[in-house]
Amino acid sequence: MSGIAYAAELPYARHMSEQTNASGDVITALLRQAAEARIEAASAMVEALSTGDPEIWEPTPEKIAKWEAELDEAKAELADLTKANPT
Repeated sequence: MSGIAYAAELPYARHMSEQTNASGDVITALLRQAAEARIEAASAMVEALSTGDPEIWEPTPEKIAKWEAELDEAKAELADLTKANPT
């Protein structure tokens, strides 16, 4: 590639890089929202199973452990996303 052709592509490459960064930011924001929603849902399930009406929720140690594991996984995912892209 000649120097002139390369120089002509620089603004395009910069624009594509900016688009990629913007797309990555949108994706990260969506992943964070999903992790936050999972945290909220799992927290609500743990609370309902732990303190709700047992006849409605039919709590078992296995159900509580399942939702606590989901909560821990979602918190870890959100922490990873925050470390990877703290904005």
